[in-house]
Amino acid sequence: MASVAHVSFVGGGIFLPDHGPSDRRTLIDYVERLAGSKPKVQILLENQRWLAQPCNYACCACCGYACNVSCREASNETDAFCLKCALGRHSTRRKKTAEALAPRHLTLSSARA
Repeated sequence: MASVAHVSFVGGGIFLPDHGPSDRRTLIDYVERLAGSKPKVQILLENQRWLAQPCNYACCACCGYACNVSCREASNETDAFCLKCALGRHSTRRKKTAEALAPRHLTLSSARA
């Protein structure tokens, strides 16, 4: 089920395909429109749980742009992201997180005397 996104909200839910960039864009557009009428939207995508909710111009922690729908990862409620950075397949936030979690080995070039 890696190629399916589950979007749920009070009163219902929907499964959307996630096979390529056009499907991901459809997901982002759908959540953006849905967040305008629902207080909170949950997105289960790629083993992550996101919570999107409408707000008054939050600043994205990744790209720095203002957005009117904040998206927070369920395990990290301090950082708010725009929908494109949170749900985008090749977002820079995901790359930075992967680099931060990658094991680092001590080498002579990184050692300090």
